Amino acid sequence: MAYYMQGDKFPKGGRRGMRGRGRGQQYFATRTSDVLDRAVAADPDDVFIVRLPKNYLGPAPVFKHQVLGGYSLDEDKNLRFDQSSLRFLDRKYLPTHGQLKVNLDLNAGFAKASRYSGSIEQTFHSFLRWILSNKEVLMTETTPPRLAADFIGIRNVFSTIMRTQYSPGEIWSIDAVEFNGSIYMTTHTNRKLTYKTQHDLANKYEIYGHKIKQYITGGDPDDGVKPNKEYRSVVKLMVDQTSLLFAPLQDCVDPGLYKKNFKDLSAFVKIKIAKIHRDNLRQWWIENTLNGIPRTIIGLRTNDGIVHTLKYYEARELLEDESEADVCVNFLVQFLTFVKTKMAADTKAEYRFVCERNGNIYCTKLPDSARASLLPSWYTEKIFSKDTGSKCESKRK
Repeated sequence: MAYYMQGDKFPKGGRRGMRGRGRGQQYFATRTSDVLDRAVAADPDDVFIVRLPKNYLGPAPVFKHQVLGGYSLDEDKNLRFDQSSLRFLDRKYLPTHGQLKVNLDLNAGFAKASRYSGSIEQTFHSFLRWILSNKEVLMTETTPPRLAADFIGIRNVFSTIMRTQYSPGEIWSIDAVEFNGSIYMTTHTNRKLTYKTQHDLANKYEIYGHKIKQYITGGDPDDGVKPNKEYRSVVKLMVDQTSLLFAPLQDCVDPGLYKKNFKDLSAFVKIKIAKIHRDNLRQWWIENTLNGIPRTIIGLRTNDGIVHTLKYYEARELLEDESEADVCVNFLVQFLTFVKTKMAADTKAEYRFVCERNGNIYCTKLPDSARASLLPSWYTEKIFSKDTGSKCESKRK
């Protein structure tokens, strides 16, 4: 039986594990009986057993980042292979002693806020178009040719996997397909990432997140936010002997540290917002660690949307319990090994990996009728052709 079946047996009440930020033995909710039944009924080779966090302790591989390029999306979702949407930090908002008192109204310009009109598929396709126009940077000298990346996907695929141990109530689904030696992965959802109305409570908080970035990058607070406008860097991440390629969204860069032909993201800064500064710290650590971004500015707000304090964190300070870092990284490594093993059995098939609430991760080979066409034909037909495309062209999305 494969290595991922080894480990603890679940207690009678269900899988339990430490939750929280170094607070000791708090327990996850118990698993439902249908999840237990499914674990018994499934083929053991199709199940990745999610074990207690203590089983993933120990030295974790060091992440090694390399920036290969980047691209921009404008307000109309036009793709441009340049830095036109890259935003710069207004350094007056950089806390010099850990925190800075401010008075920023996140409701300013709210009525003028634009709606986000993108989707996970569009985000993934924009990334594929960058790969097409820069494939010479990624191509190996092997025969047959392949890209120098074991896994290719948008960043939230890998952050979703890394937070699994500490998000026991989360259900996620990831689709994967192998093509010429690389495994392409994207989160599976039918939900478009759009604002339903500008007055919906959840959308209000989404707009707040964009508004704090507008302030900190020197924008006019009376203007509405434009969430379609994005700059993404393309990052190759080595995790031991496994290479990941993804394109994380960037908030801003510190002009005092910025270099034109940057090869890492050490000059970049993440911008977050929260009511309490400990909210979501682990998730933000995962994002920073995957991207290779060393700094985060967190805006603390009131219920009425007034940011009163900006707090500054080095990425390493986002975790109080350093052992959680080893757990997250080692879990990612073991799960990606499981994915490689499963997909090697049939490299022509598309697979779906589903994480149950408080349960395990199940692998299913999708029938032809259910395949989601993860890779479009305009990509698969050209990626290994001699036509390299133009880096300067714009694509309408």
